Amino acid sequence: MLDEGHEALETLNFKRAHVVARKLHSIGYTGEFEIAARAYWQEGKRRKAIRTLESATRKHPAVPILWSYLGEFYSETGRYDEAIYAFEKSASGPHGERALADLNVAVVLWRRKEYQAAILKLNLIPPGTAEPDPSSVELVRAHCLLSLERTGEALQAVDEGLALSVSDRPKVEASLLALRAKTLLKMDDRNGAQAAAWKAIAIDKSADVAEIIREIGSTRSATAKLWRVRIGGTWCEPLEPGGSIPKFTALYWVIAEDAAQALELIRPFEDARVRASLQIIDAKSERSAPEELVGVVRALGGYTFVLP
Repeated sequence: MLDEGHEALETLNFKRAHVVARKLHSIGYTGEFEIAARAYWQEGKRRKAIRTLESATRKHPAVPILWSYLGEFYSETGRYDEAIYAFEKSASGPHGERALADLNVAVVLWRRKEYQAAILKLNLIPPGTAEPDPSSVELVRAHCLLSLERTGEALQAVDEGLALSVSDRPKVEASLLALRAKTLLKMDDRNGAQAAAWKAIAIDKSADVAEIIREIGSTRSATAKLWRVRIGGTWCEPLEPGGSIPKFTALYWVIAEDAAQALELIRPFEDARVRASLQIIDAKSERSAPEELVGVVRALGGYTFVLP
């Protein structure tokens, strides 16, 4: 049943996730708190998510995953001291995972701009650990090194991370490629940066590289505006074997002269198999942007599917 809750979260079906959480509650399984809190978080109900986990860790202080998610949510909201405390608690007890806690604490230290301390924390993680995966360790290390302006070492850490098995972790692979693009741009390798950025987008269109694509394009327009654009199209395959091919919608924010130009800037961010089917569902101009670089500002990661 917990897997059902995870699947609901991955497909952004929050209503179903809460139903699963209630079912887990009915059988007294602590997974209810994880599913409910993560659903609240993804719905934007951050305080409710944190309160859920705070209550859960008081009732079940020996469950590491509850402390781990609480630490993650504290970290995301800038409550860094509380995050470190929660991550340390996640490592305690017979089921705690010290290496994973060290990685999570390193992320907090990086966010607090304590880069050297974060690297020292990463160095405590034994090489070859299964959890956390080594590619994630190298990703955080590369972030810290880049923040310290040690670009050569940062690039080496990124490439070491990419050389590890990341095919089953597309978000990590996309993040490593995005960081490779940023590092190469700092090294004035614009072609290499652009290539890495598009590779990241091909894996995860919401990867943090849209700004790099815009910077390399380096185009401004006196009549440009920030557009909020909802596109629609026909998906490239059935969602289930033997099923119908669905329609889909997706959301973007784009600096462009008009909605038509925005659509053309969006096309490369989508799978090549669906680009020809893309059209504008609705577009709204939010503000003038004559001084800003033309291009996609943000791509929302998820899709809304509609079966015929």
